[in-house]
Amino acid sequence: MWVQASSASVLLNPLYTLVIFMVAMNAFHGWEELRSKWGRKMVGVIRYESIEARGDGQAAGSPMGLIHFVSEYGLSNHYDALTLDLARQIIGCNPRLGLTVLQKNVVGALEPAQELCRRCIDSAAAFVLVCRRVLPELGLFLLALAFLIVTFASSISALEHSSGDFGNIPQGALSLLEIGLGMYPTSLYESVEAEPMLMVAVSCFIVIAIIFLLSLIVAQLNGAYMAVYTNMLGYARLNRGKVIYQTVAHVSSNHWSRFLAGLSLDQRLEFNEAYSQYNKPFTNKQDLEKQLLVVLLFLIVFQLVVSILFAVAWLSTFFPVVVG
Repeated sequence: MWVQASSASVLLNPLYTLVIFMVAMNAFHGWEELRSKWGRKMVGVIRYESIEARGDGQAAGSPMGLIHFVSEYGLSNHYDALTLDLARQIIGCNPRLGLTVLQKNVVGALEPAQELCRRCIDSAAAFVLVCRRVLPELGLFLLALAFLIVTFASSISALEHSSGDFGNIPQGALSLLEIGLGMYPTSLYESVEAEPMLMVAVSCFIVIAIIFLLSLIVAQLNGAYMAVYTNMLGYARLNRGKVIYQTVAHVSSNHWSRFLAGLSLDQRLEFNEAYSQYNKPFTNKQDLEKQLLVVLLFLIVFQLVVSILFAVAWLSTFFPVVVG
């Protein structure tokens, strides 16, 4: 029975549910943002005829003219490699190569699979930033788990029992940590079964630490992830804009003029075959997010129900009269 319960606890651990949900939400955000902003971005570039015709006070030969153009149509929001490489090429005075890179990435000459890989890299970077922001929640969980282990180890050491694994506070804390991590040998549970008070204390620790505390950290990390992910995208865009702004400020006027002339921004671009697959209607993003949240709640409730059933079945083996 303990072997089955340990296997089920590994498969139904809320941490595995959290990891699966966070990976699914990260892939969903990246794919939906790629599909929703690709067409608008390319149409904006095509409709933009020249910097000279803007009439918004930006000089034609000024580096801030192109920066304003790039930030307006979202080019710096999705192309880390493009913007950084483009800034290096401006400094190195290679306008023809810069024109090639800009046309390949903006007009849509790249394959959708390559663009999806590029977008997934950006999403992974935002995902890492989100993980850094939710680390305090994980720290609170570990602190609460350590508090429970020390509390139950101190209480169990004060009880009258003959179990050597819970004889003192250090041994009891180590045994409870092994129980929480699922590393406690199943053969040693027979000594726990022989002591009723020890059995009750260990059962309370399992219910509080494994079932309740893990489910609570799943809910906390889920809420923190949903709240921080959008802010992380904007934070990453601001960092990229800062890098571009600081880099272009050191470009000489001659290099900038030759680079600007090589871009040929006054030439209109025609629609090509890359636009046909992005003219389809987009799925509502909020509806898909609600569906993912419903799936997560269902998994959490299912995990709680199964964990309670296993706990009741386990207690019934030791207290058949009380449970029955």
